[in-house]
Amino acid sequence: MHLLEGLRSLRRILAGLAPLLLVLPAWTSVSDTRINLNRVNRLKTAGRVAPDTGQDLEYRELLRHLPPRGRVGFLFGDPAAPPSAAQAGRRHFFLNYSLAPRLLVASADEPTVIAGDAHARGRLLGDGRFELVADVGGGLSVFRRTK
Repeated sequence: MHLLEGLRSLRRILAGLAPLLLVLPAWTSVSDTRINLNRVNRLKTAGRVAPDTGQDLEYRELLRHLPPRGRVGFLFGDPAAPPSAAQAGRRHFFLNYSLAPRLLVASADEPTVIAGDAHARGRLLGDGRFELVADVGGGLSVFRRTK
């Protein structure tokens, strides 16, 4: 009998400690949440939007000229003097994110191709297989394959 009572009291103690063990991880995240809220409030009071919001809106202008799904080609930079991997990767990542569920591939072999800068635009304009569909600004142009 004493063993059962001892187990029951141990069970009560552990049941009382369980909420404390659950509160500890939540408590440690409070400071991170406070920091993030502080950043958001600073942006609001400064009258600014998040740094990549404008870029995302600019990229979404492309949606009217792209197929609703599937692969879309993407050319960026001059092959003779390619941009840095970080610069090209950043542009590709943000475009891919903004244009989802379309998949951006670094190729001109797709029916629709986005030129990401003036060099790529010039290459596609000089290629008789493509026609310019739209120039949305920011160095972005949409081309469709004609042949």
